[in-house]
Amino acid sequence: MILTIDSNVLLSIFSADSLHQNAAALLQKYKDHDYVINDIIYLEIGVFFDDLSVLDSHLTLLEIDRLKNTEIDPIRIIFAWKKYLKQKR
Repeated sequence: MILTIDSNVLLSIFSADSLHQNAAALLQKYKDHDYVINDIIYLEIGVFFDDLSVLDSHLTLLEIDRLKNTEIDPIRIIFAWKKYLKQKR
């Protein structure tokens, strides 16, 4: 079975917040399934990384595949979002 992982689960794992153990336990419980994220989830998580190759490495380590839309440039989108947030301050 293929399962889509929500950004909140991944952010809990990456940040080791109070829900970290619950999120990690969910991934472990369903370890026999294939995990995927879409571009929206990737972008939601990507804004917390200075280098998307680090995010890609984490996703590979967790055996999570990204369903890529070739029309989306995540680097450009994340850069624009971070720029917007800076201007908003």
